[in-house]
Order: sequence, then structure tokens, then C-alpha cells
Amino acid sequence: MGQQEEYIEKYAQSYVKGLQDVSNNKINGVLSSAKHFFGDGSTQFGCNMGNAQVFNFKNYISHNTKGFTGSVKSNVGVVMASYSAINWIPNAINGQYILGLLR
Repeated sequence: MGQQEEYIEKYAQSYVKGLQDVSNNKINGVLSSAKHFFGDGSTQFGCNMGNAQVFNFKNYISHNTKGFTGSVKSNVGVVMASYSAINWIPNAINGQYILGLLR
């Protein structure tokens, strides 16, 4: 499913809804977490602690945030920052993405 972008957002949205089982503004299931924000699979060799060399940020962001978009639409309880990097800048300290794009 990872390359089928048209399904990723819907899948993530449904998955979070199923886990959390929210009714009457109360989580009756388990608190779900979307991780790792974002782009771990796009790093060199697909490693979860690597660096992604990005030349076209618009395409990179579009391709790597679908699951997070779906999760946020379902009011996911937690989003965990990635410990990978984009152009050698760690995602966890990159305010442009964590404070801007995620919010």
C-alpha cells in the first residue's frame, strides 16, 4: 500500500478511527500514534535513522504526509517526530515542519 497514495490517507484515517473508537468526544479504545513524522521511508536505503536528499520539497511533502493527513483528520492522539533528517537537518529540531506543516 505504501506506493498507492490514493489509499494511504483513507487507510490511516480508518485505522485511527478503529483504534480509538471515539464516541461522545471520549476515546473508548486505545490512544493511537502516528509515527514517525515524516519521511522515514524516503531516506537513503529506506533506513529509519537516515538522511533524505530532497530537491523538490513540494513533491517530497506530498508523497510523505498522506498517512499523517488521514490520521490528523481522525483526531489521532499522538504524533511522534522522526529521528531521520532532510538534507542533513534532523526532523525533530526542524521547526518549519514540526511547528508549521504538522500543525
